[in-house]
Amino acid sequence: MQLNLKRWLGAMLALSLSLIVSFVTINHFDAIVAWIAKIAGATTPFIIGLVIAYILDPVVSFLTRTFKFGRGAAIGVLYLLLLVILAGFGWLVVPMVIDNASEIIADVPRLITMANTELSDSGILQNETVQEALVSIRGRLAEWANILLSNLTQGLMSVTSAVFSTMIGIVVSIYTLIDKKRLQASMVRLCRAAFDDARAQSIFDWGAKVHEIFSKFMTGLIVQATIVGVLSFVGMTVLGVRYAAIFGLLLGLTNVIPYVGPFIGAIPAVGITLLYNPLNALKVAILIVVVQQIDANLVGPRIMGNYIGLRPMWIVLAISLGGSFGGMIGMILSIPVAAILNIVLVHVIEKKEKMATETEDTI
Repeated sequence: MQLNLKRWLGAMLALSLSLIVSFVTINHFDAIVAWIAKIAGATTPFIIGLVIAYILDPVVSFLTRTFKFGRGAAIGVLYLLLLVILAGFGWLVVPMVIDNASEIIADVPRLITMANTELSDSGILQNETVQEALVSIRGRLAEWANILLSNLTQGLMSVTSAVFSTMIGIVVSIYTLIDKKRLQASMVRLCRAAFDDARAQSIFDWGAKVHEIFSKFMTGLIVQATIVGVLSFVGMTVLGVRYAAIFGLLLGLTNVIPYVGPFIGAIPAVGITLLYNPLNALKVAILIVVVQQIDANLVGPRIMGNYIGLRPMWIVLAISLGGSFGGMIGMILSIPVAAILNIVLVHVIEKKEKMATETEDTI
């Protein structure tokens, strides 16, 4: 009876605390959201630094293992190589991208005039439905232009803030890479202090699985995006396609979004090329299909392997949900998160089935 009373009092206490927390959250929701946003903004450089360190740590381990560098020397060599690569990228690629962007901006009025002339000659513009659609499109374009101008200052401030956060994040990443073993030892001690040995070991095992999935995914993502971007740029240059640099960069960047990314990158590449040279647009479309087939059948399996363990339907669903809640970052991270949830779900189901089988055998 006393035990039941303690359980009843514990349940009532938990219910009371839940009601209090819910009441406070509902009545101070805006203040809580603002507080969370403030904390998130303050910790952004730290998070960026941890992400950079997490991505670069396998490279540091490779340098120390292959070339017998000390960890500090390996970190120094790695960041020096990254600086050289970024400088080379800025010297070779950035000017081409800027020139391509300038050409596109300069060509837009001419291409629009040419398209209007061809539509006028075809008689399509005489249709009332088409005229109404054009009026609606012009209105939307005007609204978008006003929104863009009004948010230009805020956008510049956001870019400045992002650059500042990234610079601090790089410093944090260096210290994180240097102190990796100490940080790992501290986390292990904290985990063993908070949980018993069995639970702590379970956490370590699950952490190893999560690390394997994320490390393979992030490394594969970067390598695949680079290969797709370079192949697209080289192929378009050989085919004599205009704006090859900016299209190659766009296709590489959008390739980090699984499944839907290649389509997002292909639309402007094919669409803009179609306006001035339909034959080249067809070549661009064929080139993109070929590059994606190389990526899907040769590059992807060799870099990532079949570790995700998800059917395409679930991957598309994960991307959709990730994009709805987290934008582009959510779409990118949705695949490894879904893979981890899949592992957890399979583990729980197998554990339940094993328990059920043992119960039947006992009976």
